[in-house]
Amino acid sequence: SEFEGRYLVQTIERAGFRYGEMGIFHKTIENDSSSVETLFSAANMFEPGSFNLQKIESEICRGLVFFMELPTAVDDGIALETLVTTTERVAKLLDGVIYKTPSELLDTDFLDALRLKTNFIIDND
Repeated sequence: SEFEGRYLVQTIERAGFRYGEMGIFHKTIENDSSSVETLFSAANMFEPGSFNLQKIESEICRGLVFFMELPTAVDDGIALETLVTTTERVAKLLDGVIYKTPSELLDTDFLDALRLKTNFIIDND
């Protein structure tokens, strides 16, 4: 489905994202030294990947991509679960569907594999 630009921005901001660097949205946290760090981000799935807030009223977005760089500023397992629940919330609010690839729906096996990889990265730091 397609997401109307203005409604997309309202929804993603409601989920705690802020528009910022690279013209995309970031979910941030404040660290122990009171500086803000990005936990994960959401970008336009299609070129150019960014959002132009000056033109967002007339734009249509056909998909979002959510991504996170490990290690994060918090426990990576908690960051992953926050990413998953936030993505689910945004999808529900937008009446969207979550995919693991452009042609495959997200499933529990894939989520379990991500959780295992996250634990592996944590254990091997």
